[in-house]
Amino acid sequence: MIWLLLSILSSTAIMLIFKSFKRFEISTFHAIVVNYFTAIVVGFPFVQDWEVVSTSYTSWYYYALILGSLFISLFFLIGRTTQVLGISVATVAMKLGYVLPIVLAFTLYHEPISSIKVFAILLTVVAVVLSSIKDQQDEHEVGSRKWLIILPLVIFVGSGVCDAIVQFTEKRFFQESGFEAFLIILFLTAATLGLIAALMHDLKKGENNFTLRNILAGICLGIPNYFSIYFLFKALNYYINNSAAVFPINNVGIVVASTLFALLFFGERLNRKNIIGFILAVLSIILMSLEHLF
Repeated sequence: MIWLLLSILSSTAIMLIFKSFKRFEISTFHAIVVNYFTAIVVGFPFVQDWEVVSTSYTSWYYYALILGSLFISLFFLIGRTTQVLGISVATVAMKLGYVLPIVLAFTLYHEPISSIKVFAILLTVVAVVLSSIKDQQDEHEVGSRKWLIILPLVIFVGSGVCDAIVQFTEKRFFQESGFEAFLIILFLTAATLGLIAALMHDLKKGENNFTLRNILAGICLGIPNYFSIYFLFKALNYYINNSAAVFPINNVGIVVASTLFALLFFGERLNRKNIIGFILAVLSIILMSLEHLF
C-alpha cells in the first residue's frame, strides 16, 4: 500500500506545483523542459539493465519517440489547464484517460465487456464535461478565449493514448525487465524536443527564459514526475495478482487528493456542476475497480 500512496502523493505534487507556477510567474514550457532533464538524472540510478537499450533499441525507440512527443505536449496542456481552469479540472481530465485503454481492451484484446463497464465509461464522459464548466463569476479567468474549454477534452484523449501505448510497449518489449531504460529514452526524447522548441522560441523573441527561477521550478517538477511513474510500477509489482485494480484506485486517490489540496491551499471554488462531475468521476472509477476486484 505504501507504493500506491507514494504514487498518489507524487502525482498530486505535480498538479500543485503547476498551480504554483502562475503565482511565481514561471514560464511553464521552459520549466517542463528542465523537468524532463531532471527526471533523466533522477531515474538514471534506477536503471539496472542497460542491455535492453542495445539489444532492442530499434524495436521500441519509435514508441519512445511518439510517447516523448505526446508527454511534453500533454504536460504543457496540463500545466496550462491547471492555471486557467483549475487543478480539479486538469486532474479529472488527465486521470480519466484510462478509459481509452479499456475500450481498446474490449475491441483489440477481446476482453469481456459488461453493462457496469459501459455505464462507468459513459459516466467519465459526463464527469469531464461537468468538471470543466465554470461559473459566471469565474469567466474572467478564461477571458474571451472560450476555446480553452476544449483543453480538458484534449488532455482526456491524449492521456488515454499515452496509457494505451505504454501498455502496448510493456506487453510487447518489457514484460520481464528494462522498462526503466525505456523511461530514460522517453524522457530524453521529450527533453530534446522541448529544448529545441524552447530555444527556437527564445531566439525568435530575443529572450532567455531559462532563468534560475524557471530552472528551479523545473527541478521541483521533475522529481515528483519521475517518482509518480516509478512508484506506480512498484505498486504494480507488489499487487502482481491485482494490477487491474491499482490504476483505478490510484486515479481516485489523485483526483481526491488534488481537489482537496486545491481547496485548502489555493482557495479553488467548485460550483454545483463541478461537484457533480467530481462525484461522477470517483463513482465511475470505483465501479470499474469493483468490476475488476469482484
